[in-house]
Amino acid sequence: MAKDELTPLLQLIKVNAEKCIEILEGSVPARRSAKRGSSHVRTPKAVTPDFGKPIRAFIKSYAKGMGGPAKFVLLLSYLAGGDEKKEIATKDIEKQWSKMTSGTLLGMAYDHSCPRRAMENDWVDSKKQGLYFLRPDWQKIFVVANG
Repeated sequence: MAKDELTPLLQLIKVNAEKCIEILEGSVPARRSAKRGSSHVRTPKAVTPDFGKPIRAFIKSYAKGMGGPAKFVLLLSYLAGGDEKKEIATKDIEKQWSKMTSGTLLGMAYDHSCPRRAMENDWVDSKKQGLYFLRPDWQKIFVVANG
């Protein structure tokens, strides 16, 4: 196999391993497995978020299928406009989150473990307590949700 054929397969393995860890940690309910005999391998779809949308429409468009840490990164990315250098305060994230707990939006109350778990996935970082910024791998949240 050529390197360009292995890369998507390894990405899928990584995504599935991360999903398993989230399920074990209890942040994502377990889903039923695919039909047996299905050998189709789905390749991750490239997603380019539209930061021009209103915040509720943005969250509704992209949050489906995401776990808590990915939802945290999604909201952070909107508030930062996708800018990896812009720091956003936790209180601002929590304030917006509290307005979107319905099932069609974020579907859960804010969980204070989400920023830590997002940092463990290298999606965000923090140089100062209470301030978060996006890391270069932050867009992998879309692969996890769609994978």
